Amino acid sequence: IILKYSKMLKKRGYCQVLVPEIGAETLKFKPTSAALEHSRMAKFADCRPVKFHLPIKGSWGMQVGDTKHGVLYCNNVDSCGIAFKTGLREGDYIFQFEGKTIGIEETPAKFLKRVVDVKEMWANGGRAQVELCIMRKKK
Repeated sequence: IILKYSKMLKKRGYCQVLVPEIGAETLKFKPTSAALEHSRMAKFADCRPVKFHLPIKGSWGMQVGDTKHGVLYCNNVDSCGIAFKTGLREGDYIFQFEGKTIGIEETPAKFLKRVVDVKEMWANGGRAQVELCIMRKKK
């Protein structure tokens, strides 16, 4: 709205300010990333966020997969593992880890490294759990 009125004022000679043009080029969208962001939004449209707290120590008993649509998901959750007992299920989309949104550029390997780094950082005290927020399909 501000840009619209700024352009109108400039056109009528009431404003001498340079009014930027905003579009995909200035926002630095690339066709691939824009498509992945749209695909991600479509996947999350029918979901609700759910937060889980998982322990710093030990294995969680889950594997992470890539949908190839800008979203990581719980690919395999061991029914005897901590992740399952906490409430995570196969097919849950991974949305945030420690309050930071998992972007479209994240891979399962990058996510695992992020988890390992955080677990190592807190392993010697300070915290016993980390937060994982998933998007789960609404019923």
